Amino acid sequence: MLTTANDGIVLLHDLQERKSSKLLDPTHELYSGAIHKVICSKNDTEILAACENNRILRIDTRDGKVGNLADHDELARIKVDSSRSFRLYSVDRNPVKPWQIACGGSGSLAAGLLDLRFLKVYQEGGRKYFKHVNVLKPDALETVKKQYKLSYDCVWKSVTALKYSKNGKNLVVNNCPGNIVLYDVNNANLNNNVKNNVINTYDGHQNITTVKGVSFYGDDDEFVLSGSDCGRLFFWDKVSTEVVTCWQGDEDILNVICPHPSQAVIATSGIDNDVKLWMPSGRKVPSEDHIKNVVMINKRKIRRENEMFMRGSLEDSIDLEAIMAGMGSDGVDDSDDSDSSASSDEMVDTDEMNTELEQFYNQLNRDIQDQDL
Repeated sequence: MLTTANDGIVLLHDLQERKSSKLLDPTHELYSGAIHKVICSKNDTEILAACENNRILRIDTRDGKVGNLADHDELARIKVDSSRSFRLYSVDRNPVKPWQIACGGSGSLAAGLLDLRFLKVYQEGGRKYFKHVNVLKPDALETVKKQYKLSYDCVWKSVTALKYSKNGKNLVVNNCPGNIVLYDVNNANLNNNVKNNVINTYDGHQNITTVKGVSFYGDDDEFVLSGSDCGRLFFWDKVSTEVVTCWQGDEDILNVICPHPSQAVIATSGIDNDVKLWMPSGRKVPSEDHIKNVVMINKRKIRRENEMFMRGSLEDSIDLEAIMAGMGSDGVDDSDDSDSSASSDEMVDTDEMNTELEQFYNQLNRDIQDQDL
């Protein structure tokens, strides 16, 4: 069993011998910060680790050797799209074409595809980056803006997780603030219209606070799974895109989803200090009205948090401009008492806004608790 965490340490556990060995720690020269995803393949003994400092490391479980994605270049890093603040969150390997990997992270809604057989490197701003074979992008941000009825552009642009289907033909990508996109990998081409690659989209969960996983489920990948900021495990029908069900899986936030490769069992974890195992049972399923209410509340929270964030950013910008305008060339505040009074009024408005936000979240929490009861 493999484990990793925000400390960037990778551990290999022998469950039979009850022994653990450390494959990567901060003392290694290629250590690259927090790791949110590690994957392995049936085709070889290598592990791929997605490091937040934009490296995909190859770790051999036999001898513990650690190297960059390309052996010939230890400086090359990952960047998807043109984001300047990109941080790598996820990586996955095509089970049918093991030389093809997909990756994504913070700063872009796009997923990049790489071919391990033909890794090419380019330079930009004095740094080296791997050149993607293809880049999969969702529809324009205006779609998200209309979907959640946002007054401002969406502030969250990240891929928190991605996963290949069993047949290697599809890739599901979990985007912020609450959109999952199913792509046709075989038809992916940089010269094609990006809409041609998008098969379906799924929503209803909330993906803002932490790094949410995503996965397929079923013998033929009939379902799409994701965690949520509301602490629930969501099931979507892959074809109809409808939310089939959602279960409370964490008291705070549900992040990780890991279906068993051959049995009807799902492991999940989040902020709670435990791992939960799910399997079919006779438990009563949530009603359609319950599911609709959960989805509605999540969409409201996304809209509310985006609006409050943008309002706060705009007010901070206005305050900064006012302060700078009141400064003389020597950096001394030249504003008079009337300006100070105006600043005091602005502070009162901010306090009112914070109180309003607190009341809103308290009501949401009460609604959610009532529904789960």
